Amino acid sequence: MLERSFNNAVQEGRVTEAQLKDKDAELARLAEEVHKLQEQLATRASEPAEAELSNLIAAGDLTGALRLKTQQVKKRRSEAEKLPRDLSELRTIQKLQFDWPKALAAYRGAWQLRQDPESGFRYGYGAQRQNQFAEVPAVYEVLHRTCTEPGDLPIHCSVIQTRCNASQTLLHLNSNNSNGAAGSRCFSV
Repeated sequence: MLERSFNNAVQEGRVTEAQLKDKDAELARLAEEVHKLQEQLATRASEPAEAELSNLIAAGDLTGALRLKTQQVKKRRSEAEKLPRDLSELRTIQKLQFDWPKALAAYRGAWQLRQDPESGFRYGYGAQRQNQFAEVPAVYEVLHRTCTEPGDLPIHCSVIQTRCNASQTLLHLNSNNSNGAAGSRCFSV
């Protein structure tokens, strides 16, 4: 299977001179990658799409495997785009139940997925409310660099500076978190 695929790639000009010279080593490396992929798929064999992919690879149908995996990636990408919204809704429900630590985790998750102003301000504010002051300055620094809308910039900068100053003060007052490192990261606007 790999030799046929390699020869097709040579004919189509997708193989470099170095790869052509080291054909045996390249085929051995690719065989190891196929083996690792098959092991990964075997651990997820209970999922129908993964079993189908494993069967396609075992049969040497790389074209079919590529088509199936491309479809899976496209579907998962569209689902992943909805995740920040879902996290936002989850944190709202958690806040309504006064489960602040879980809400903060959802804020953090949304921020890690998409560092947009809304997620950042909500995360920074939520972290402050939960006395997680060490997290706040880094979030507001990113916001300061990314808030580029001319109309919103003065408002964002004012809020960021106020929040950063408050976080810095609280960090110094809170004996559990007063290492001083985070406070030095605040900026002036």
